[in-house]
Amino acid sequence: MKRNLLSLLCVGMLLTTGACSNEKTAITNEPTDSEETGGNAGDNYMNAATEGNNEPAVNMPETATRATAAEAAGTAPLAYSMSDPEFLKLVYEGGNNEIQLSQLALQKEVSNEAKAFANRMIADHQKIAAEIKPLAANLQADLPTGMDPAHKAMYDELAALTGSAFEQQYWRQMLIDHRQTLKLFQGEIDMARAPKVKDFAVKNLPVIQMHATTAAKHANSASM
Repeated sequence: MKRNLLSLLCVGMLLTTGACSNEKTAITNEPTDSEETGGNAGDNYMNAATEGNNEPAVNMPETATRATAAEAAGTAPLAYSMSDPEFLKLVYEGGNNEIQLSQLALQKEVSNEAKAFANRMIADHQKIAAEIKPLAANLQADLPTGMDPAHKAMYDELAALTGSAFEQQYWRQMLIDHRQTLKLFQGEIDMARAPKVKDFAVKNLPVIQMHATTAAKHANSASM
């Protein structure tokens, strides 16, 4: 009897141990949240999408729609749920950023191409800002003044650079900013609620596209 009881106890312990081992294996094999969604790239799309190219991230507000990992990888269109006032505020602030960075470029020893681009940036974004003001007033949207914190920090970094080092970083930042602005304009064209805001986005999309194309051309050549 004692031997039989001892045998039964041993078998029971072995079965229990096996069950625990299987349970641990099952838990370990379950995908984590980050594995299912591709990490937090979706939550930080506007910041992380450019980091794959070693380009500095630019902070975007939480109101910008959270995209999926596929969107972050550029394999799906950007979901968009920004309101018209938020769009106008962000574009206006973006214009402030570009104007001040371009004014800084004119104070540096840069190529004629960079100077011409900086002058064009200032003129175009001042014009866009003038168009935004009545639209924002109609929607009772308070427009920001000055640069956002991320671009203030970028301004200080660029101010410390000279010559080709400055110009290379200037082109790269213009490319990053305008790629992101393009996504905002494209989303607003599709989802705008106010017809006049949509008209504004449609009218100025080619201007932003031209800025992005020019910046891409020089940013790529500067990095070679």
